[in-house]
Amino acid sequence: MKICFIVISNGWGGGENIVHQLTSSLIKKNINVSIILNNEIKKYFADLDVEIINLGSLFNSKCLY
Repeated sequence: MKICFIVISNGWGGGENIVHQLTSSLIKKNINVSIILNNEIKKYFADLDVEIINLGSLFNSKCLY
């Protein structure tokens, strides 16, 4: 079984914490997990041994309008 979580956020909160805890539990059960996330929260998931797909910075304060 393969599971993929998508987490797009500007910081750490409840949803990110739940995904981290679920991923940790699934790893212990030898389930293949991938996480799609943005650069701003990548550091919070660095301790997990999973495939991480980084979409880059999505919350940039510089506006080009």
